[in-house]
Amino acid sequence: MKLFSDRAQAGHLLSQLLEDYADRDDVVVMGVTPSGVVVGYEIAQALNLKLEDAFPVTMHASGVTKIELPNGEVGFYADSQSVKLANLARASKGFLMSAENLRDLTDHTVILVDDCMITGDTMKAAIESLEANGCQNIVVAVPVASETAVDAILPFVNEVHSLFAASTLEKPDQLYENYPDITPLECGVLLSGSRQSDGLQKM
Repeated sequence: MKLFSDRAQAGHLLSQLLEDYADRDDVVVMGVTPSGVVVGYEIAQALNLKLEDAFPVTMHASGVTKIELPNGEVGFYADSQSVKLANLARASKGFLMSAENLRDLTDHTVILVDDCMITGDTMKAAIESLEANGCQNIVVAVPVASETAVDAILPFVNEVHSLFAASTLEKPDQLYENYPDITPLECGVLLSGSRQSDGLQKM
């Protein structure tokens, strides 16, 4: 069943659960994947928050994890079948949101966003990266999450917000009517705070 027309609509709806964080200088939004950047952009716009510049990760069916920086450069490759996401997040300089790539967020609340949360593995890797950088206040926000993922993540964060909870969840594209791939250029445009292309209107 399709729950959302696109990621942008999901982000707009999700922002309504996060209104207590609106207009705060000590709160930032961070997308943990390219899809998370799209959802996070809508949250940041609706709540007047900063969308933090991070390094989204793209998971490929071949088992290769490719990091695509906002400027289009590729930052890192790894065999995701043999190396756990959490270990990569701690050890690699270019993966996801490694502590070496983040500014000091010690005194901030970070709202981590993705377009869904199936196992919680990617979100857990992001949480560990933030904790390694001294961040102590972490909120997870996703349009849809599996009950298993919520249970796995909740002990490590302040709050978990989702519009829908599912007993089983397999693929994110089953939730959205429009689910195009998000390119590094599109991530860069959103992270810069503006939509300069009609192609970004339905993501």
